[in-house]
Amino acid sequence: REQAGTSEVELELGEAPTTADVFPALTASVPELEGFLDSAILALNQEYVDKTAQPVAAAAQRHARRGAAHQRRLSPGAMAATIPEPGGTCAGFVRAGDREFFVRVGGAGGGLECDGDLAVLLGEGGKASLEARLPGLGPDEQVAEVLAAARAAAAASPAAVAPPPPPAFYAALLREVGLCGWAAVGAVAPDLSGVTLRGGCGGGWAVEAEVLLPSSFPSDPPLAVTADLPEPLTLPPWPPGGAGGLSGVLATLRSAARKWEAHFAALDCLDARCHVLEPERPARAHLHRRVALRGGAALRVALRKEDAGAPPELRVTGPEKAARGPREALSARLSAWDTGLGLVGNLEAALGDALVAAPASGGAVSEGAPRECGVCYTLRLGGELPSVACENEACGAPFHRACLAEWLHADATAKRVYSTLYGACPYCGAP
Repeated sequence: REQAGTSEVELELGEAPTTADVFPALTASVPELEGFLDSAILALNQEYVDKTAQPVAAAAQRHARRGAAHQRRLSPGAMAATIPEPGGTCAGFVRAGDREFFVRVGGAGGGLECDGDLAVLLGEGGKASLEARLPGLGPDEQVAEVLAAARAAAAASPAAVAPPPPPAFYAALLREVGLCGWAAVGAVAPDLSGVTLRGGCGGGWAVEAEVLLPSSFPSDPPLAVTADLPEPLTLPPWPPGGAGGLSGVLATLRSAARKWEAHFAALDCLDARCHVLEPERPARAHLHRRVALRGGAALRVALRKEDAGAPPELRVTGPEKAARGPREALSARLSAWDTGLGLVGNLEAALGDALVAAPASGGAVSEGAPRECGVCYTLRLGGELPSVACENEACGAPFHRACLAEWLHADATAKRVYSTLYGACPYCGAP
């Protein structure tokens, strides 16, 4: 059938061709047979447009010669079924992997329309590149280009063209979530391909794990489990048939979280009492912090995995004038580390008021909090904090090393001695 304006035309092919007419060689290989079938489809479509009822075998032979290049690009699992339209456009479906995508190519103009799923699969750059190759090609070649691009994108992202899970998958997922309890579910993927489980431990800390599920769930174990823990989560053997498998993942998550309770407690106390610079959004997987010190210096604290109460790895960074005192105080404190005081207690005993307090809940800036760079007026530049400060005590403006170097390179009065630049402070003008 062809819909043309308001009229619908149905053509009779007359006497049906025999199998031998349509398939000259039933012993042909699968790729050759599929290529011949596709040529027959294209031939039949063209005959509808021409409103001619020629035998399918004769049309297939003619279009097979015209579309030989198109046939060579077809292979099992990747077919095109499109119908020419008035005006030179051609519309239909291309198949890549286990998915079919609607496309319309625009004849000599080379325009391309496709459904949203194919646009996402191709990506913005891939779609633009494909559109640039279409002008000047014939309909068969345009369809072949779209098909080749879809196949290449499908090969690069197999999950994007995977068939949807069977109905049993969704029933099993609901059953497994019910065994875990909905209170333990933090989130569910929009396409139900994964869930986020939330497991608590004795101190009241919540730890989450993202579970990516295969379409064969629950018979097969999760594709991946990413837990917000300092170490990867090791799952127990998957139960036969998968019954109770998701609740087993949750039990493993809770058990693993209990191992890190002392680390969570120490770092929560540090977050609550000190000005944390990094990570910007601390997670349970992070056993390190970078806290602010007065004068523009900073202290990196990294807890040891084997013992949260042991002296951590400590490193002071920042302007040498501000970092020297804290570095010496911490070096002396390590030999007298008191496990009874805890992490923050030992740091306060060594550094005193050099530690910058955590920002107030109302958003007020803490006294001694790090200041923005005096050149770019931002706190972070590519993740780097200002690490150089003006030596003028009345100024003390901080700078990113990259910003200060660029400023001094443009300053005609600055001097260079080997690899060191000397010049005036961009903020106060002091040398």
